[in-house]
Amino acid sequence: MNAYWLINNIRALLPILFLTLLITPASSQTLYGGIHFGLFPGGDDFYAEFHTEFGKRWNERFGLGLAYTGSFGGGTSVTYGIQGAGLQGRIELGRWLVSLDAGAVLGASHSTDWFCNRTYEQEFDPYFRPAVGFRFGVFTLGMSGFFTTPLRFSEYDEAVNLEDPDICYGKEYLEHFERFTFTLGLNFPGPRR
Repeated sequence: MNAYWLINNIRALLPILFLTLLITPASSQTLYGGIHFGLFPGGDDFYAEFHTEFGKRWNERFGLGLAYTGSFGGGTSVTYGIQGAGLQGRIELGRWLVSLDAGAVLGASHSTDWFCNRTYEQEFDPYFRPAVGFRFGVFTLGMSGFFTTPLRFSEYDEAVNLEDPDICYGKEYLEHFERFTFTLGLNFPGPRR
């Protein structure tokens, strides 16, 4: 079993789960959805995030759904982005929402101000996104994290380095992506009273 086989099977299973959630008889109170934006301005680094979710509540507290996350980060000389899609487990505790997304990285990028930039080598790379939020009507204020297993990148030349034209070739790097953001979002339906 190789990584491409696993990625293709996961990509095939996600639409099936989406259609299952879509056609399952449900009232509007059993379906949930949300859009969240996150930001973490740090000293030299910053992170921004977009997250969307759709799913079904199976009882008063527990739900299962699909999630997509896109994240961008940067610093003084480096920028990177990552996106992933997966399954979401969600718990509602009064006005608190607690969720955990687990899925596959769909793409990643990494660039620097130096001659060498890195290309993401597509494999099955899982990600995890825990989140917690407090609801004010349909608005949610909270915090989320984004963690990956080591992602494989290979270097290439963005511009030719005349001193050493082969400086970027043949090097591979493993990188973890780990970050936290403060989030603001909309969740539907609103909390039960």
